[in-house]
Amino acid sequence: TEYKLSDIPSGSLVIGKQGVQVEPVAIGSYNIVSNDVGANFLTVIANVDGLFSDVHRGGGDFIVAVYKLDNDQNSGTFGLYIQDSVKQYGSDGDDIVAGAEFDGQGGVYVFGQTNGLRFDGIPSSEENHGGVNGERLDGFVYKIDTITNSRLWESPRFIGTDENDGVLALYAGRSELVFLADKTNVDTDIFLDKLSSVDGKDLKDFDEISIS
Repeated sequence: TEYKLSDIPSGSLVIGKQGVQVEPVAIGSYNIVSNDVGANFLTVIANVDGLFSDVHRGGGDFIVAVYKLDNDQNSGTFGLYIQDSVKQYGSDGDDIVAGAEFDGQGGVYVFGQTNGLRFDGIPSSEENHGGVNGERLDGFVYKIDTITNSRLWESPRFIGTDENDGVLALYAGRSELVFLADKTNVDTDIFLDKLSSVDGKDLKDFDEISIS
């Protein structure tokens, strides 16, 4: 289930840190049932411009903040969402999240645009594809497990060409995901492509489709 920020249940959910600008982008929920006992979680994806948690590697990063609903009637915070975890993700450059797609099983695909070269300080099997005017703008896609607040793919994906690119929208299925991206030089072109939702790798049976 996805919510707008105005749809959050009663009470205020405040995300902030002194000296850091926080821009919420997406919010989703999921439930876990164990031994007939349910647990309700909210996950907030937000752009940040400084150190919010863990490590700040570049100009702009993003955070994944997970909140758990307190169902203990004897608790002073009964009925409120309490922070369960928060983690900061990003590259050595500026990362701007455009949106997120929740898969209903605790996973979330986070997508946007970056000029970074390496995500979360780890080597990747691919590099930023470059861009025009030295801007080095590529789209990116992460898959994150909100239950453990950790990456599900070995490394995030750069999405792009030798022009300036960004991922605009994404739809995730059981085994594949389709994303809509743009590439800009003098003109802007829109294209569709697919990745495996399991490991983030390219699907060999699908060719990029340009939309004019």
